[in-house]
Order: sequence, then C-alpha cells, then structure tokens
Amino acid sequence: MAYSESFLREFFELYKEQECLWKIKLPSYHDKNARKRAMGILVAKFQEVKNDANENFVKKKINNFRTSYKRELKLVKNSSKSDAGSEEIYKPKLWYFELLSFLGDQDLPRTPVSNMFDEEEIRVSLRLIHPTRRRSETSRLPLTGQPVSTTIL
Repeated sequence: MAYSESFLREFFELYKEQECLWKIKLPSYHDKNARKRAMGILVAKFQEVKNDANENFVKKKINNFRTSYKRELKLVKNSSKSDAGSEEIYKPKLWYFELLSFLGDQDLPRTPVSNMFDEEEIRVSLRLIHPTRRRSETSRLPLTGQPVSTTIL
C-alpha cells in the first residue's frame, strides 16, 4: 500500500521527535518503557491510514525506510570519497532522503574483534586436540616465543 507524501512527512517528523528510538547516545535509547511509549505514538499515527497497524508493522516500515536511507547515504559517501568532481557526486533518488538525514550518524560502533589468541587459550586448545599423547615435548608459541608443553606419541 502506498502512503501519501504528506502522511509520510508527518510520520517522519514524529519519528524524529521520538529520539529514544533512534538516537543511540541517549540514556532513554536503552529504556524499554520510553521506547515502548514512543513506538505507541508512531503506531497510533500509522493507524490513521491503516486501521490494523501494530507495533510489528511499524517497526518493519521504519526498518525499510532506514535501510533505503542508509543505502542512499552509502552511495553519497562513497562517491564523495573518490576523486570525483562535484558533478559526479551521487544525488540521492529518495524523495525523503533529507527528511531522514537525522539518522545519518546513528550507527552503533562496531566492537573490534581481535584475531590474536591468548596464550592460555592456545595451551588449552592443544590439550583438547591432543589429550592422549605420551611423550612430553616443549615447543614455542609463534610471535611470543613462550614455551608450550605438548605431548607426542
């Protein structure tokens, strides 16, 4: 079902006002009750045009709008990173791109994951892989040179 531009403009403005639903640095972003109340406001707004709209429906709609916005934003950022001239910078095709611009910097930062193993993890792993070895042999861990005792048949 297509919704009128005027309705969606009102909905986006109402969504923008419900900062606890999108502004990740606010304490209320982590407050379930505040988020539930804010979502109730958006559900009531959507029920003006779709009587059976519920929280799940509105969440899916918001997710769709956000995904489309983020896709366009990525295209804009990628085109401006390259050595493109101003005439080559991507122009968003979504009519509501500017209306959702408040979402631009609201991604959760990714937690870096180390690909280095703790030495104790390596020792435990070696014991699990070769639990029934008979003869003991000492080898060294790569990178650190720490001795590791293993048992060989």
